[in-house]
Amino acid sequence: MGRTSAGTIIDESLAGQDARPNAPNYLYDAVGRLSEAYVTGHHYTYDYTSAASVTCPNGSVGNAGLNTNRMRLLDQTATGTAETRYCYDAADRLLATEGATALSGLSYDADGNTTGWKSADGSVTTLRWDGSDRNIGVQTTGPNAAQNANIAYTRDATNRIVRRDPRDCDNNTVVRYGFSGDGDSPDLTLNADGRLTSLSLSPPGGVLYISKIGDNGAFTPSFDHPSIRGDLVLSTDAAGHQVGELRTFDPYGQPLRADGAVDAQNVPDNSPARWTMGGSVSISGPTSTPVHCL
Repeated sequence: MGRTSAGTIIDESLAGQDARPNAPNYLYDAVGRLSEAYVTGHHYTYDYTSAASVTCPNGSVGNAGLNTNRMRLLDQTATGTAETRYCYDAADRLLATEGATALSGLSYDADGNTTGWKSADGSVTTLRWDGSDRNIGVQTTGPNAAQNANIAYTRDATNRIVRRDPRDCDNNTVVRYGFSGDGDSPDLTLNADGRLTSLSLSPPGGVLYISKIGDNGAFTPSFDHPSIRGDLVLSTDAAGHQVGELRTFDPYGQPLRADGAVDAQNVPDNSPARWTMGGSVSISGPTSTPVHCL
């Protein structure tokens, strides 16, 4: 990994594989915003200066890029370049996206929390919030029944998620989360009856140790190993043998398959119901992730 004198990440490789050999993987503009990124199968270009599209919905601001909002994203792959355009209102809230990744009908509550949007395939995602502006649920409904899900979250007094309730799924497995300290990462999971289903520890060096119950009722240990940036890029079994392929992520923390395709399921299987602990660290900030029953 390469960094500037200020610590900003500009270059990286994994097991000798570099998405842009002999040149920086991450480029930034004069004010420090990520402007280009080279990752597995992708060359991303981030545009903050273009005017809003003329087809943006009513209420959109034409020069929203002046407030550092991203106006366009170009995603160059082996098959071509996909363009996504962004529309914002005067409060810098996203109203819609157009092009390769189209979203419409974005809505917000009185406190500014995003409450929902509609995807190009007709599916609708709804986010639920409590009176303290904590996310307590997410639901996706649409034409593809296999992609539909309804998940409820229970939080404790310190805002940590302590229970995950899938609803209307093939396997509505409840997962409860336990903590041994004041951090946000759970140290153990339990089923709805309070029986232990997994245990995780973080020994020195950043490796994540997991012991998870299997179909036979026995606990099996495994390890997830981080990159310098903190992404869990390698999984090994109890004997230290690699399990599966090395993992890479885009600048927003989305997991990528070996061919560069974004795959929300290509994450460490280190917790029941695929509630993954410590998958990736974002360079550029948060991104929306599909909700899944599994």
